[in-house]
Amino acid sequence: MVVDGRKSGVSEGVVLTDMARLMTGVGCVDVLNLDGGGSSVFCMGPEMTILNTPSDSGGERSVISMVGFAKK
Repeated sequence: MVVDGRKSGVSEGVVLTDMARLMTGVGCVDVLNLDGGGSSVFCMGPEMTILNTPSDSGGERSVISMVGFAKK
């Protein structure tokens, strides 16, 4: 899950306690917080389409970590 922020009146973001409530609300039991801020990007599909609006530039930023899921 990615929650956009840093854009007053558009996307305010959340604090970790709010994120915990969101995650338990969708049924998660164990959660790992990887990052926050402008480098948080949610991509999906074969073309890796960006589905959120990162706060830095509205696009991808070079980062050293990612989590990926693939269908067998």
